[in-house]
Amino acid sequence: MKYAFISSTIALATLLAGCSVTRDILPQQSVPEDLYLRGVFNWWEADEAYRLSASDKAIFSTTAELIADGQPYDFRFADKDWSPGANCGYENATDQSISLNQVVIADCDSENNHFQFTPPKTDTYRFSIDFSEPSQPKVTVTKA
Repeated sequence: MKYAFISSTIALATLLAGCSVTRDILPQQSVPEDLYLRGVFNWWEADEAYRLSASDKAIFSTTAELIADGQPYDFRFADKDWSPGANCGYENATDQSISLNQVVIADCDSENNHFQFTPPKTDTYRFSIDFSEPSQPKVTVTKA
């Protein structure tokens, strides 16, 4: 009887251990460092004049003077090497074309999803990316 109880206990413990759930812990997404505004207006270069600076710990921006000629300016945020995780274009095709003051979600693992902005008038504009939620960075273009 004693051996039957021990055997039953071991079998039950083994069965319950097989039913346990383990959670995968995903690494926390980090904010890319040393990003630049890159686009047709600077020949897609990582130009220091277009390097993003932090306005707080999660929001980065820079300015660009654009001419309103009715044509959209293609742009994106990326580091010098176009690194995965630091190469930010639009996430959804409906967000490709950005209007002034509109907030859209970026995908920082995209390769060719360039944003487009058509300035309503010749002026200086602020291009910002907000990493408050690193998995869904938010992009805006405002008047500087």
